[in-house]
Amino acid sequence: MERQSAAATLRDRMALENNALANERTFLAYIRTALSFLAVGVGTLKFLDTNDAGYLIMGWGLILAGLVTLPIGGWRYWRYRLEIQRQRKKLDAV
Repeated sequence: MERQSAAATLRDRMALENNALANERTFLAYIRTALSFLAVGVGTLKFLDTNDAGYLIMGWGLILAGLVTLPIGGWRYWRYRLEIQRQRKKLDAV
């Protein structure tokens, strides 16, 4: 019985590490997406005709999307990070 418990604990620890790495990858994807939105928005405003209302709206909309995406990604990352830490503490108590 002790061996099964140790195997389950090891499997749970490995699953938590996998979740932590997936959480970090997802956060990096949010950062990459936010920077892409910002870059395309700035490029739209800089290089396309800003007298055209469509390009102006599109440029500022993309910049806004980038500025909104980054905090959402950060909030999601920290929320799941805290949950993973709580799960680790539960495993350490076992």
